[in-house]
Amino acid sequence: MSTNISRGAPRHHLRSRRVQRRRIVVTLILIALVTLAFTDVRGRMEIGHVDAAQGVATQRLAHFKVALHENQTDVVAQRGELNRIDVAITQHQSTLSSTNSQTAAHDAAIFLDDTDFSSLESCLTGVTQALDQIAVGEVSGGLSSLSAVGPTCKAATP
Repeated sequence: MSTNISRGAPRHHLRSRRVQRRRIVVTLILIALVTLAFTDVRGRMEIGHVDAAQGVATQRLAHFKVALHENQTDVVAQRGELNRIDVAITQHQSTLSSTNSQTAAHDAAIFLDDTDFSSLESCLTGVTQALDQIAVGEVSGGLSSLSAVGPTCKAATP
């Protein structure tokens, strides 16, 4: 007979053990395949979410780049305006220095020409106020003040 009989195990019993082992192995393989498939699907879904988030981030970045470029353009324009204002202040300070020099040279003549001193004082006060406004950055206000004090200064001239 067979060696199985000598061991005391019936043949159908050994066969059922083999079948049972095969079923366990097949079941484990199926579980591994299902787990692998599930993990693969889950991974693909996560990649899809990451790709979508990256697309949104890329769009936002492009929007921020455009906004940054616009802001940089505004800064350049404002710097140009600031430079023009600085030049205007420098010119007005130069004019003021020239006017001060002329005033100092003509002081003696003014006293002799019977000048209206109250008009002259109002003129000089208005000019000083206008230059102070220009010095602190209020260029349009300073120019308006100079225009407003013009008639008073003209009246102070002999």
